[in-house]
Amino acid sequence: MANCVPSNACSTLPVCSFQAAPSVSTNPTHDRRCANFPPSKWSNYFTGFAKRDLDLGNVSHEIEELRAEVRQQLNALASEPLKQLKMVDAIQLLGLGYHFSEEIEQTLESLSANIFNTGGYDLYHTSLCFRLLRQHGYNVSSAIFNRFINTNGGLIEDLLSDVQGMLSFYEAAQLRLHKDAALDEVVAKCATHLESIAPNLNPSLNRQVTAALKQSLHKDIPRLQAWKYFSTYQEDESHDKTLLKLAKLDFNLLQKYHQQELSHISKWWKDLDLPSKCHYARDRLVEAYIWALTLYYEPQYSLGRMIFTKVIALAAVLDDTYDAYGTIDELELLTEAISRGDTSSSDKMPTYARALYQTLLGFYDEIEVHLAREGRSYQMPYLKEAVQITCVINPLYYNLSS
Repeated sequence: MANCVPSNACSTLPVCSFQAAPSVSTNPTHDRRCANFPPSKWSNYFTGFAKRDLDLGNVSHEIEELRAEVRQQLNALASEPLKQLKMVDAIQLLGLGYHFSEEIEQTLESLSANIFNTGGYDLYHTSLCFRLLRQHGYNVSSAIFNRFINTNGGLIEDLLSDVQGMLSFYEAAQLRLHKDAALDEVVAKCATHLESIAPNLNPSLNRQVTAALKQSLHKDIPRLQAWKYFSTYQEDESHDKTLLKLAKLDFNLLQKYHQQELSHISKWWKDLDLPSKCHYARDRLVEAYIWALTLYYEPQYSLGRMIFTKVIALAAVLDDTYDAYGTIDELELLTEAISRGDTSSSDKMPTYARALYQTLLGFYDEIEVHLAREGRSYQMPYLKEAVQITCVINPLYYNLSS
């Protein structure tokens, strides 16, 4: 988020107008709505990843050397734009894009400036240009495909034997917008043709076509995509051995970092002991981390992943408190406390609600420390407001559904 956002940009949420309620104790005989969620299947598995597992200095040094070599190779291809584009694509699919972000951006900037010089490119390379530019936010027109489309709304007949070209086109077309509706019929016919010829292709190409039709690159999860692409890239006789080695070493190193992050978060969760205090709620910490990992896996986003995971884990408990356990009287007390942001009414809450509220306040303090270190304290009100809105809406829903 840009630092130019003013500190008062967050709108003030009015405090709930709940009347003061007497102390509410949890009544075990109360007929509560309880979803009986199964316990976490992970237990304390990830707390066992020790710090010594990250003693990978030699690997880091080797990665640095390989990265320098790959960067040199990429820059050397500046006079051969098609080869350079293929290398950029391989770098991204192997999960190495964050190492070469400047080089990739320079390559695509040059391509965008000379997009009208791609008229001599075949379907494969034209589609590759389109996909890479669209992935990075360039407003490239889908009209560059017009010369490949016949009057019947399909690819011209000469291209029906170009499997790599059709596959490249199909992947590129997944980034089409509403204004590219003219491509819809072409894509549908292309998919049908690829599906019909897939059984007759060599095993490697068959796997690529089948995988693309099932889930395109654009819709895949980057970490899983990289892991799956290792074998595809290795089967390509023209693959760069240095690039492949770098990708595998980097993947394994990041995996260690991710395991260590999850270990740290798991210990935090264990120390909170919230699952036992709020026994009715889902314990989905690991799943929340996997969600964060699908959004951004790069090492520079470590803090973002950890905060995101904690937010989702706490949100799940908060959601189940409102939807699957708390009574309306108890929830009014909890909502009032969260809306006011103080501890004055926490003594009136039942044990489970008090534990949840105190955990939430502690989490606020933790996040404020992190944001203050980065000069982004102005972002904290947005988090609090989001929690308040959720808690204000939930009791209203409770009233409507009960």
